[in-house]
Amino acid sequence: MRAPRYVLLDVDNTLYPKSSGLDKVLRRRIIEYLMDRHGLTAEEAEGARARYIKEYGLSLPGIINDFDTDVVDYMRFIHDVDIEEYIKPNPELCDMLDAIDAEKVLYTNSSEQHTRRVISALGLNISAFGHIVDFRSTGYIAKPFPESFEAMLGIIGAKGEECVMVDDMPKTIIVAKQAFGMGTVLVDEDDVACCTEADRKIKRIGELKQAIYPV
Repeated sequence: MRAPRYVLLDVDNTLYPKSSGLDKVLRRRIIEYLMDRHGLTAEEAEGARARYIKEYGLSLPGIINDFDTDVVDYMRFIHDVDIEEYIKPNPELCDMLDAIDAEKVLYTNSSEQHTRRVISALGLNISAFGHIVDFRSTGYIAKPFPESFEAMLGIIGAKGEECVMVDDMPKTIIVAKQAFGMGTVLVDEDDVACCTEADRKIKRIGELKQAIYPV
C-alpha cells in the first residue's frame, strides 16, 4: 500500500469504537421513528430497516420512497441523542491524524450535522479535514455502492489510486479496493472479520498511522 494523498475516513464505528454503544442507539432511533411517525409495529419497523439497508445502504432513501417524509424532521428525530454520553475526547487521535501527511476526508453515510457533532465530541478541529462528504453530497447513495465512491471522488477531485479508505465495513473495503484501486484499512475492533481486500487491519483508529506508514 503506497503512501496516500487522501485518507478517506468513515465516521461511525471508525473514529470512535463500536463498543461505545452509539451505533445501537441510532439504529433504535430509526425503529422508533418508523413507529412514531409512520405507525409501524416494532416488527414491521425492524423488517423495513433491514430491507432499506440491503437495497440502499442506509435507511433514509427507503423511508423517503415508502412514506411522505420530512427529511429535516427525520434527522432531528434520529440524532436527538446526547453524543457526549457515548463519545469522549481523544487527544491522541488528534495528534495521530496530524502526523499523517495527506488530506483527511470525512466520508460518511450519515449527515454532515451528525459528523460535526462527532468530531466535536472527540475534541477534534473540523478544520483538520479537507472535506465532509455525507449522504446528501452523494445524492443519498451510500457506501458501498460504486456510485457513492464516484460522487465522492468527484467532490474531492481525487483518483482512487491516490486514496486510502478507512472503514469498519468489509463491503466498503472490498468495493474501494476492487472497483477503485484504493489502499484499504479495515477497522475491526473485535478482530473477527475476514477481508482479503484489506491491505491492513487495525482494532482501533489510533493504530492508523502505523498501518499507513509501517516501520
